[in-house]
Amino acid sequence: MTLDELLPHYLGAEKPTPSLVSMFRLSWPKFLKFCHNQGLLHVYEITPTVLEDFHKSLLWEPNEKGQWYKANSVHQYVRRARQMLRWCAVQGIVSKDPTVGLLLPRPVQPTPALLNWEQVQTLLAAPDRATPLGLRDALLLQLMAEADLALLQVVALSEDSVLQLNLETATWTLLADYLERGRPVLAKDSLHHSEKALFSG
Repeated sequence: MTLDELLPHYLGAEKPTPSLVSMFRLSWPKFLKFCHNQGLLHVYEITPTVLEDFHKSLLWEPNEKGQWYKANSVHQYVRRARQMLRWCAVQGIVSKDPTVGLLLPRPVQPTPALLNWEQVQTLLAAPDRATPLGLRDALLLQLMAEADLALLQVVALSEDSVLQLNLETATWTLLADYLERGRPVLAKDSLHHSEKALFSG
């Protein structure tokens, strides 16, 4: 089987998910182009060395736009090629798995940045509570930190539902201050205001 015939044959036989189909259609042409430049046309011609050289070419050569490929993109392109070639061995299209011995380093994943307690306190104290907007922002941040809610969950709170939360005394005081001095002003300026919504807009 030729390399040009492999992708439609594989997709027709395996019927992967739409997201994987899109990835295969994006990555396989890059491998095909590399192989054609090396004079390789058939699946049986592919060896682990070819895959290793393909991996190096993605790291060392810029793409069509003159930009370097991101590490995750390189990893995905080589993985998709390896996946199809392993399938060829399982299906008996080739007698030997051309990916045996191929080791690919995983791209380094960034460590998510976490705030320490001092930074959290600084963030919570940042809004200017002398203004309606500052009161709103201070309450939003306090509820996210104290009730362990995501922003969309906090924004969706009503005056009734916020009373169901287990909050500290200082937060109840902030809530009362916001309802008295912040919310009426913001509600007046809002084009989309609900009587029950805790936050307007």
